[in-house]
Amino acid sequence: MIEHFPGRPARLVAVAILLPVLAIAALWLSELSTRIWRMAEVRAAIEPRYARLSGLLERGDAIVAARDQATAALAQRAYPASADVGEIGTGLQQRIRQLAEAAQLRVAGSQILPVREEQGFAVITVTGTLEGETGALAAFLAALAAAHPPIAVEKLAVQAPRARRGEHSADVTVQASMSVLKLAR
Repeated sequence: MIEHFPGRPARLVAVAILLPVLAIAALWLSELSTRIWRMAEVRAAIEPRYARLSGLLERGDAIVAARDQATAALAQRAYPASADVGEIGTGLQQRIRQLAEAAQLRVAGSQILPVREEQGFAVITVTGTLEGETGALAAFLAALAAAHPPIAVEKLAVQAPRARRGEHSADVTVQASMSVLKLAR
């Protein structure tokens, strides 16, 4: 005996059940494909970063050694962040006076300027007026270059006194601005 396909009401029930099931399955597949596509995008964006991180991890010891070397070099050229700015300024002023006197220059006056911030450093500056011979000035500048931490000469104005008739003097008056660095943080 041949069985017949169920009647129209059964077909309507089957369609009524299958359509929502198929619609839900289609929505689920659409959401799944969207998530897979987003994951592929995220992975493509992460891969270069991951490669850089892997490279950094492989070179970690060399990077740490370079950082330590840079920190040591910086410590040779700047005061630590924990140092007091006032003490550094006063010490710089005294050090400049000592170096000038050792080079046989007279210090006519000096002043500590307000601290300024530049590129991660606090710049502590002292201005001064020095008097003496040009040879003493050369010795003073050499002593500044050898100071530790280095004392930078930011400005230097040398003025020779007016010569009187028949007299030549080797004395000069110097307006100088000298500074040292302190780590800002």
